[in-house]
Amino acid sequence: MLLVDTTEVEFGIHRAVTGLGPTGDGGGRGFFLHSSVLVAADGEEIVGLAGQALFYRKPKPPGESRYDRVQRQRESEVWGRVIDQVGSPPPKVRFTHVFDRGADNFEVACHLLLQQTDWVVRVAQLKRRIKAPDGTAMPLQQYLTSLPVAGSYELPLRARKDQPARTAQLEVRFGPVALPRPQHCSPWLRKCGIHLITQWVVEVREVNAPKGVKPLHWVLYTSHPVETFADAIKIVGYYERRWLIEEFHKALKTGCRV
Repeated sequence: MLLVDTTEVEFGIHRAVTGLGPTGDGGGRGFFLHSSVLVAADGEEIVGLAGQALFYRKPKPPGESRYDRVQRQRESEVWGRVIDQVGSPPPKVRFTHVFDRGADNFEVACHLLLQQTDWVVRVAQLKRRIKAPDGTAMPLQQYLTSLPVAGSYELPLRARKDQPARTAQLEVRFGPVALPRPQHCSPWLRKCGIHLITQWVVEVREVNAPKGVKPLHWVLYTSHPVETFADAIKIVGYYERRWLIEEFHKALKTGCRV
């Protein structure tokens, strides 16, 4: 399993360091570090760093259209670069890349397909139009409402600064889904020739959340077949291990004083 995410490496505005770019709200100076950490699929043992890239934030050109944006180099391309850097799994090995919402991108999924690897990606764009199994086009969030509850489970959640610890009651739904290629494509996406990605979607939704608490809600795309409640729970378990990449970045920046 490959856990992937981006973190800011911040040097402040008063240190005499050259070659940095804007971070945060634009007032900081530093760069962005995108890491892929290899973790054993049957536990939480970290095998090592599988891929890594750094990049600098560039200001958005004024008056840029949506079409213009996909024609230029974009920050989101770092996901595909590191996927390609990790490459295809060796014989008799299966890679599963676990991504947060920053990777909810058709182009990212194309890189995964071309590398013959699997994925679990948290969905960011619930309004994006998909194709249901019967071929009907509709927003993803509408399709989710048509799915029956496959099962439920409880998840202990630790306290946060704005809410106390609690045990969340979660309902799980799943179903097959097809994602069509977007209307506006980058030159790379047009060249790769992929027009439709078939996958599964798993929804985890908290019910009966305490008053004043934002209910937990995860929607996950995956290439793994999800035909039973047990299959869905396995995919959710993959996503729940994503916190390890946060611990890796914390150790890098705090423990190693980066």
